[in-house]
Amino acid sequence: MMGMERSYRGGILADDMGLGKTLQMLTLIMRQQPKLDIRACTLVVVPSRGVADQWAEEIRTKTTYGSLPYFIYNEETSMLLEQPCFRVVITTYDRLRAEFRNRQLTGVSAPLVDMDWHRVILDESNKVRTMKTAITEAVLELKARYRWCLTGTPLQNEIAELYPIFAFLEIPVESNLRGNVDYISTLLKRHMLRRTKKSLLTSLTILPQKEERVVLEFTDPERALYDYLERILYKRIRDSKDNDTNEYSTSMTAAALLYLRLKQTCGHFRILLNKFPDLIPAVQQSSADEVIERLDTDEEVRAQNHNEETEVNEAFDIIESFYVQFHEDEQPPDMDALQKLPFLQHSTKVGWLIKFLRDTLNKGRLDKIVVVTQFVDLLQEISSVLSSINIRHNCYHGDMSGSARMVSLRQFNHHAEIRVMLLSLKAGGVGLNLQRANHMVILDRWQVNKATVLYN
Repeated sequence: MMGMERSYRGGILADDMGLGKTLQMLTLIMRQQPKLDIRACTLVVVPSRGVADQWAEEIRTKTTYGSLPYFIYNEETSMLLEQPCFRVVITTYDRLRAEFRNRQLTGVSAPLVDMDWHRVILDESNKVRTMKTAITEAVLELKARYRWCLTGTPLQNEIAELYPIFAFLEIPVESNLRGNVDYISTLLKRHMLRRTKKSLLTSLTILPQKEERVVLEFTDPERALYDYLERILYKRIRDSKDNDTNEYSTSMTAAALLYLRLKQTCGHFRILLNKFPDLIPAVQQSSADEVIERLDTDEEVRAQNHNEETEVNEAFDIIESFYVQFHEDEQPPDMDALQKLPFLQHSTKVGWLIKFLRDTLNKGRLDKIVVVTQFVDLLQEISSVLSSINIRHNCYHGDMSGSARMVSLRQFNHHAEIRVMLLSLKAGGVGLNLQRANHMVILDRWQVNKATVLYN
């Protein structure tokens, strides 16, 4: 990395998750700190306040006290930027974007953008994946002598995601070769360091990773609700193709929301029953369009779905091909089974999770488990169940304050009695240190990523 700073003024550190990218970067900052320039300050841009706290924790615990003065930049601490004693300033992408946008609209100064930084580090630089976004524009405005991008996934879907990173690192890219895989691979090999856990097995003691896929079968009442929602989803997809452009867009938005309802049903049917107490009578007494309108009321879920276009389109194709082949879309809902749904104690998935947690916690006294889902409602349902059966656990999700999340994470990592963490994928899916855990349960899939092996 020191050699890359001499040759290219930075680069991409793309080691696998858990191999210490933060620690390596802190070492570089300390080793490369100019002795005569007291204003040589490094800016670290992170995806969330939780990750900012993680950087602060690493500095506190891995460096000698006072050797690397730092602060987390926000509204209350912005005046500290003028003090020459700090070597590291930590901020979030959202804060940087807000300052940049405010300067564009009002002309006021944007301290983060206006300052000449010694080094800028983009943590989880995969946040900068598209050229035409406010975050990318703000990042490209930053002035720095050295530039680094940290990410375990430099490429997720397509080569174009690398262009903003190359632009930030000031790596020239031949316009006529932007789609050439061999050319882009050559650039990555020159400007990127990447070590995988597999490649380091001989030098590090890493237990082999074991993945187990568990296939569960719905109970009859759950299956009845799922099948009904899937049928009206197919009907919505089919009818939308006969509409004009505006109606098609509206209809497909409703269909995408229905798909999210299907995913919620897979987690716990009670999420829908709590939000829509009269859902089962509505299925019996109302038309499909009326049920769809009743379900189309959750702005948070709608916004979440906006970021899942790839998965939604793939799911639509699968559902449509099934019903075209088997012609099951005209079957009426199984009302006898649906009537039993409110009397079920747990969903199939939550019932399996309870058994898994009990067995695992009883088997190994030091085992710790992270349970991940994209739905906060499902986390809250699980938390309520675990409390009722006296399984101690902590939560980490976006509805919690930043300080509450920090305390929750510290307790999980450092308190032996807290052995289960319920984690929201959106709030905690990036940049958190969870090495204390040796089990992870992923309750629902997030996205279908067409990742390539370009950088491997």
